Amino acid sequence: MHFPLTNTNSSSEEEFALENPADVPVYVQILPLAFYSNSSVVLDRLIGRFNISKSINIDLKTLEFKVFRNNVQPVQSSQAFVEGQSRQSVLNLILKPGEKKSVQVRFTPVINKTVSSLLIVRNNLTVIDVITVKGQGANENIKIGGKPPGPGSPLRFKITEGFLKDCSD
Repeated sequence: MHFPLTNTNSSSEEEFALENPADVPVYVQILPLAFYSNSSVVLDRLIGRFNISKSINIDLKTLEFKVFRNNVQPVQSSQAFVEGQSRQSVLNLILKPGEKKSVQVRFTPVINKTVSSLLIVRNNLTVIDVITVKGQGANENIKIGGKPPGPGSPLRFKITEGFLKDCSD
């Protein structure tokens, strides 16, 4: 999952779908790799199992990627599994047989750099799966003639009638 260039003072969101092809309910938990205390050991095992390229520089500690679902009320199953946000950055879902649900991932960069990580998808059907996430933070700025605008050099735009011809009330 790749996120667009995102301002460090902002967030961008992408969406993916989970589907239950089984004839039994599937209990899913999605969490960032950083939540594992031994994340480097977990990553080593996942690289081999899921054929993840070692050229991807996985950040073991980043919490810049968060999973969530809009308008989800916590629902408790008969097995005491609670659907919804169990804690920040962790999402629990119950998928009924044949059901499909969408999940949003929000990328909120803290600095101007590229970040890659893994979201771990734990469940009672395939046990574990992973989603590779990647985004790049950016600092917005504008320079005119190689100089940033400031009190001594305000930006001025000449707007002619030609620019306004397609405008309407």
